[in-house]
Amino acid sequence: MRKLIFLFLFSCQSLSPIAEIKGKYKLFNQDSVLITFPDDFKGKKILIGFIYTHCPDICPTIVENMIKIDKKTNEKNIVFVLVSFDPLRDKPSVLKEFGKIRDLNFNRWQLLTGGDWEGLMNEFKIVAIKRPVNDSVYFIDHTSRISLIDSKGRIVKNYIGHIVDVNEVLNDIKRTK
Repeated sequence: MRKLIFLFLFSCQSLSPIAEIKGKYKLFNQDSVLITFPDDFKGKKILIGFIYTHCPDICPTIVENMIKIDKKTNEKNIVFVLVSFDPLRDKPSVLKEFGKIRDLNFNRWQLLTGGDWEGLMNEFKIVAIKRPVNDSVYFIDHTSRISLIDSKGRIVKNYIGHIVDVNEVLNDIKRTK
């Protein structure tokens, strides 16, 4: 019984920040609007993933996991953000089409590219290494990450994006202020 009470009390505690986001990063969204991250989302919780649209393996799974979380959460004060680390191919119009194909609600989703994407990647400790196949084709080996950010713009938890436990993230969103 004591264990049950402890688990209940623990699950009700809010998550503490693990890192402050130090920078202010200017990127373009799917509508070519300049966004300052994280400032333009202050007051909202953020679930952010790092991808590129030509990815043949883990990026589609990262996106699908975030879509599952979006569909299952009752949280209204949240924005889902995907940041591309392939701005040469992932122009805003490409991201817009990528989002439309996946039926993303652009009132809740922001797909970001260009601008200071490298600074943001460094802040989140995302590694992306371009692997050329030939002169015109390349793939990118990269970190698989989804991060949860609180309404004050602080990172509260990181997840392995392609194998994340959706229910864990849903519980963490509830526990985040």
